[in-house]
Amino acid sequence: MAVGPPKQNLYKYPVNKHLMQLLMKTYRILIFLLLVCISTYHVACTKIAPITPTDTTTTTIDTTATLVKPTVKFFNVMDYGNIAVTFNKVNLGEVALYYPYPANSYTNGIIGTNNIVVKFGGETKIDVNVDLLANKSYSIFVYRVGYDWKLSVVTDDLTLPGTGKAKVRVLDFRTQAYFDYVKVKFSSLGSVDTLRYNNRNFLDHASYDTYTKFNTLPSGSYNMVIFNDTANLANRTSLQLSSNKIYSMIMVTKASLESKDAIYQINIDWKVNK
Repeated sequence: MAVGPPKQNLYKYPVNKHLMQLLMKTYRILIFLLLVCISTYHVACTKIAPITPTDTTTTTIDTTATLVKPTVKFFNVMDYGNIAVTFNKVNLGEVALYYPYPANSYTNGIIGTNNIVVKFGGETKIDVNVDLLANKSYSIFVYRVGYDWKLSVVTDDLTLPGTGKAKVRVLDFRTQAYFDYVKVKFSSLGSVDTLRYNNRNFLDHASYDTYTKFNTLPSGSYNMVIFNDTANLANRTSLQLSSNKIYSMIMVTKASLESKDAIYQINIDWKVNK
């Protein structure tokens, strides 16, 4: 019987068990990395909803709060004569220099747009809408520069100062001397200046609202002096600021005066706001 060639030994080189284990681990790692790549690609292509921060606070809306109508007081701060004021189609009558309307209180406006009409000699000089806020009070001043009639709407903080104190502010409506800066001081008997303003000039409160704010002083008797670097220009002596009251001191000049003369003839209008 013929004998064929000897069979080859396929296992001539024995398998290294450690190598096989290493190959299996490498295979598993490759499979894991493939799955991670597939998952990452899927997440990257999926739109993620934005995260909303958690608000642990509770916002309470006070539905019982009441919006109070704004209140106003009108002033005539020029000496051409009486003016007639119509406020939201209600005729308030005539307002004279140094006599505001209402004299000892404020009149109600409406929240939002308010219409003001000012007539002089039967002719309408001002017809304008003014926005007023709820829970606020305002002084509205009518003045004239040359032939231009204007309004200045000033916010009034009517928070009372308390017993033994008074609040005061100074407003400058010297239309005939508006190029001349002045200083103002309040002093009580035997004391240094209790309150002092430097470099006041016409309508400066429209640019610097700090001048619309009231300053708190001890109640009592004061001298108010208006002066510049060369002279005392006007004064009011024994000015009584009563306890728990609020005052506006208004500087005005006569329309008939030229600027060079008006600086020496300043009138001080003293009004109680509340």
